[in-house]
Amino acid sequence: MDNLRVQSAIDLVRDQPSLFFEGGKPSMEQLVSLVMRDVSCRADFKSDVCRFGNWAMVSADFDWLSTPRASVEQLFDRFVIPDDGGVNRHRAEVLLMAVCDGVMTVGANGTFFHRLSLSDLPPALSDRAKNAARALAWQFTPT
Repeated sequence: MDNLRVQSAIDLVRDQPSLFFEGGKPSMEQLVSLVMRDVSCRADFKSDVCRFGNWAMVSADFDWLSTPRASVEQLFDRFVIPDDGGVNRHRAEVLLMAVCDGVMTVGANGTFFHRLSLSDLPPALSDRAKNAARALAWQFTPT
């Protein structure tokens, strides 16, 4: 029992990327797809995906990050089961935290910034973020 170690969700993703990403390496396409999977948990929604260089942003007309399962901040540091209760699934936010240069989200029900601020967003993204009920943006540099 002395050699047991508790590992954070972020460290697990970084140490074992093959458990979370096809081919064992994250890509911008996979990250966008994983976030959109979470957004599409609702049948009636309008969303927008915008990419600009090594930036991506998903915005929607509803706050898909609002969940009784965790606060906005907790979504980014632990594995959280999606509201639809998908078997052996977790939400994508913790994956973004583990592999991205920076992550941010803005919305009426809370904000979260990790190594980014609104002023860092390219103008093509910041205008869209301001007009959405929820926007989630990240900067990703593949290794």
